[in-house]
Amino acid sequence: MAKIIVRDTDTLDNLPFVNVAILTGPNAGSGFATNLNGEAIFNGDELEGQTIRASYVGYTPQTWVYSKSGTVPDDLEVTVVYLRPHTTELNEAEIETKGRFNWWLFLAAVVLAGVLRKPNEARK
Repeated sequence: MAKIIVRDTDTLDNLPFVNVAILTGPNAGSGFATNLNGEAIFNGDELEGQTIRASYVGYTPQTWVYSKSGTVPDDLEVTVVYLRPHTTELNEAEIETKGRFNWWLFLAAVVLAGVLRKPNEARK
């Protein structure tokens, strides 16, 4: 067995629930996720020479070809993958309304929402 550990490049914290996808070879299209500790255990022999991608929301995906070192027994093989956070730009949207606001419709919706939220005992 082999282990992948996925870490943040800046903080070196392990990242939980990282998606690890197998892109090539007989296992292409399958994958797994890291656990709460940012680790995943798999059969290293099955993934030898296959392209793998680790991706996580807010981080730049990392792709590599898996290969065992050959000098370490398979049960001790550990691959550490570092994902770099990427910045995303949030844009504000301006909403323009046409016409007048209908206060009566708004008030009716608020009253109706209040009635629907009451427990059954209060409606009796």
